[in-house]
Amino acid sequence: MDSRGPRKKTYVIERLSVVVPYLTSILSSADLDVMRVTEYVDYSYMHRTAPDVVFADIDFFRNDAPSTIRKMRRQSPQSLICVYTSQMAASWAKLCHVAGANAVLTKLSTDSELLVAVRSTLAVGAYTDGRYLGDDGDAAATWR
Repeated sequence: MDSRGPRKKTYVIERLSVVVPYLTSILSSADLDVMRVTEYVDYSYMHRTAPDVVFADIDFFRNDAPSTIRKMRRQSPQSLICVYTSQMAASWAKLCHVAGANAVLTKLSTDSELLVAVRSTLAVGAYTDGRYLGDDGDAAATWR
């Protein structure tokens, strides 16, 4: 532990095991302690452990992502929910935020961009990748 305080308990939802070491490294650099990684959302785990941060790849959710985000929010209301997606529409980012995601991150992000995004989310409680601006107006501008 350093002067920044205790590391945040983090639950990662990522279906592609090959991506897990990459994400774990980035999250660790942001002072997050990955406590568990699963392929699918474990709502019971979220409810029991109340992770500080939930980092979820929403591209693989079997049901629609906004309803899954809403359910995650109900199970762990105090968690910062960061969703990671290849969807690029500003309207999609807005839907994720309205459903309860604190941060919407794109898979086009570089390592350093992801690190900045996670740190920004921890600092202010919200973040939207700037790439979501432009495709349907300034809809995402209010979310960043």
